[in-house]
Amino acid sequence: MTAAIGECEVHDLTSASVGDTFRIFVGHCHGHTAEELPAVFVSDANGAFGMTVDIVRHLQLGGHLPPLLVVGVGYPVAVLRQTIAQRTRDLTPTVSPVMKDGDGTPLPSGGAAAFLAFISDELTPWLASRFPIGSNTTYIGHSLGGLFGAYALLEN
Repeated sequence: MTAAIGECEVHDLTSASVGDTFRIFVGHCHGHTAEELPAVFVSDANGAFGMTVDIVRHLQLGGHLPPLLVVGVGYPVAVLRQTIAQRTRDLTPTVSPVMKDGDGTPLPSGGAAAFLAFISDELTPWLASRFPIGSNTTYIGHSLGGLFGAYALLEN
């Protein structure tokens, strides 16, 4: 079997900050001799990683983006729909009793601080030990991922 998206790898990384395991998707959108790569972090990687890598590579064809590393942060499940509880937990900065799934079951919330600690204190050093990333980073998130981005911007 061949990979659906070339030049990508997948790793599972357990977080002490969050107390859970994350699936880390790494898209190599650069040449093999690249150094000091900018990194683009993408939340909801179970659904958004492939699209992000494809968009980056298309923009690189026209010279609109430099070589970079796309880093998707997702969960060790098959599809985005199965990540609802984890993403609500990780991407929301406050606990909210109104966060419920489609059946009305309360969802965990308020874990953005722990998730931000995972990204900055655990994931980034792990990446730096394996890939030639520089200090230039960008975050992409939609929906609750956008809320987390605003939280990270204000907190860090």
